[in-house]
Amino acid sequence: MSKPAIVRKNPIVILLNFFFLEFIALGVFYVVALSADYGDIYDGLAFSKIIPYEFAEFFLIILFESCLITFVFMKWAFDTYEISPGKISVENGIFSKKRREFKMEQPVSVNCRQGLFARLAKYGKLKIVSADSATAVTLTYVPSPEKYAELLKWGGKTPSPDLENNLSASLLLAQGEHERTEFKTTLRWDAQANRVNKTLEKSIMKTIAAFLNSEGGYLVIGADDTGTPVGLESDYATLGKQNADGFENHFTNLFNTAVGAEFRRFVKLAFQRLNGKEVCVIRVLPSSKPAFVRFDENEDFYIRTGNSTTALKPSASATYIRSWWRE
Repeated sequence: MSKPAIVRKNPIVILLNFFFLEFIALGVFYVVALSADYGDIYDGLAFSKIIPYEFAEFFLIILFESCLITFVFMKWAFDTYEISPGKISVENGIFSKKRREFKMEQPVSVNCRQGLFARLAKYGKLKIVSADSATAVTLTYVPSPEKYAELLKWGGKTPSPDLENNLSASLLLAQGEHERTEFKTTLRWDAQANRVNKTLEKSIMKTIAAFLNSEGGYLVIGADDTGTPVGLESDYATLGKQNADGFENHFTNLFNTAVGAEFRRFVKLAFQRLNGKEVCVIRVLPSSKPAFVRFDENEDFYIRTGNSTTALKPSASATYIRSWWRE
């Protein structure tokens, strides 16, 4: 069994909790001050003649702030998520530990949400639903949420940090096409018409946008519908730089124009060789906001339905967006 991944909330929680508790404390002190004078109360104490009021006030403020900082830090340190195969555990509590466990049947659905501030601070919210829809859990303030979303989709087993080894092309091709995996023979070369075909590029952008707007997935370019590697040589021949670098540069330019550069961080490319044929594995993570595909004057919205890419009408798109990315 893989070693469980222990996840602590983003340290921004320390600041947020500190400011919140500080605001509450100031409110309490202000209310008490309206009903009584701190100086008069202190003068009635036995040691008031030995220790000046100003010194005692300074000391108590320092003591209170130190206790508050310690409490907030310990709360952050002891609140953890544990991701392991088939299970997610949520643990919290400083003096009395509380642990809740959620059994997750694979494959799980993971929805990653990030607001503007969350993206800047590099944290997000993960909503995880098991395959049988019987269990759902939401993890908040998760650091680098895309990484843990991928980990959860792997069933809690930590993949290699090297993208090329995360999931081999041979395994993807052996599993065949399904909701989260699709094969494309080429990026832009039409073998039947013997020319570059922009429609093929559009089809790939639509598929990637659908993965972005759904649960993510893998697109293998350079393999036919049966999963047989055919290679990228025909695509390479159409590029100024006829290799993997040229392919990725062209893909990035195409993607930035059709979908948007802000979504490029959710898409990773890796090139692998199978039976002497080079293929491109494109890993797509779920997007934190809706991704549209723009060609000419049109802007369309796509999602995955089964093993197909489906375009939604504007009214259906609006309903889907509200339900999928609702805060």
